[in-house]
Amino acid sequence: MAYSTQFNGVSMLKAVFAYLEDRALLPNSSGKAAAPGAADAGEWEAFAECLRSRERISCWWRDDDVGGDGWNILRRKVHERRLENMLALLDRHAVPAVFAVVPYKLRLYGSGQIALLKKYGAYVAVHGICHRNNAGPGRKASEFPSGCDVETALSAILKHKRELEEIFGDMLLPVFVPPWNTMCGKLEERLLASGFTMISKSNGPSGKHVDGNVDVDFIDWGKRDLRDERAVLADIIALLRNEDIRIIGLMNYHKVVSRRGLVFFDNLLRTLARHHDNVAWIVP
Repeated sequence: MAYSTQFNGVSMLKAVFAYLEDRALLPNSSGKAAAPGAADAGEWEAFAECLRSRERISCWWRDDDVGGDGWNILRRKVHERRLENMLALLDRHAVPAVFAVVPYKLRLYGSGQIALLKKYGAYVAVHGICHRNNAGPGRKASEFPSGCDVETALSAILKHKRELEEIFGDMLLPVFVPPWNTMCGKLEERLLASGFTMISKSNGPSGKHVDGNVDVDFIDWGKRDLRDERAVLADIIALLRNEDIRIIGLMNYHKVVSRRGLVFFDNLLRTLARHHDNVAWIVP
């Protein structure tokens, strides 16, 4: 379980552009011209109207993949900046978010991210071990696929959980977030019998809703960028219209949230805040 130290020119170039963009040295789509897929005033009003008509709804925010940047200093700086941007925005709106932390070599490469999480008093969950895909070719990505060595994985996870407890203390929740939102069922059972109280995955399109899972993914993983704002609002509206759903989980990935994304999230959280009488932020 080691990070590759092979030089990746494409990765470095992406980090350079992200760094310049975040420092406002490159143009970004948060200017006056609307970005493709941006929600217009009418769509924001439809979202607000749906909130007004909803009797009561609880929301929670999960942000994945803190840590795991390895030797690439520039990429670490970009991700630290974007982590702080998200932490500051959520703090400004009094949203108690849960940040899923990849524990492998966190002390070695993640001192800046540790400091930021402590500065804002963010809640933390265990996010796998080193976020490596161990599934075979053609299978859904998973660090702990079916057939994995359950006892070895359990021992490693509990070891890293103790390390995170030493770092974060009461900020660490007894919550396990499997990378790619999937894991071996036997390992899940063993974790729940070993001190974890919740396994947080994703509620898929099957229709089954589990409160501790996330429902709305903000990210287009093919583009590694935010999804169209209209699509995100439409997803949330569909959940609000389902009176059987009492808790909506929102999943973010701070590492790809540029200035345009921050503008969208600020609008989203402002709209939710205007309806505070029937919207409650919770930690599951």
